[in-house]
Amino acid sequence: MAIYGVAMIAHFWAFANSALNIQSGQRLFPLFLAAASLGGLAGAELTSRLLDRAGIDGHLALGSILLAVTALLPGPAADRLPAAARSTALPSTTPPPPGLGGIGVVLNSR
Repeated sequence: MAIYGVAMIAHFWAFANSALNIQSGQRLFPLFLAAASLGGLAGAELTSRLLDRAGIDGHLALGSILLAVTALLPGPAADRLPAAARSTALPSTTPPPPGLGGIGVVLNSR
């Protein structure tokens, strides 16, 4: 479960970085950081209270449901971004070297 938390945070920031332009990111990232801090505190408190009621099995079921729901969110979230807030990344003009995949893209962007 610990690796899930780390991966979700990395995926969220990668999505936010690729979806938002610089101005929107500068405006919204502090709000994201504050919400993450408050969510961490509230989530820990809520978990300790629910553990007494639902037990481990209930927690595993709830975690599975939340994982499935969060997997469905990036598409609709990206679609709802206003056009003015969307990232304007320029397409690469040089193709990546064959066989390197994503690493080739990173190497070509430097």
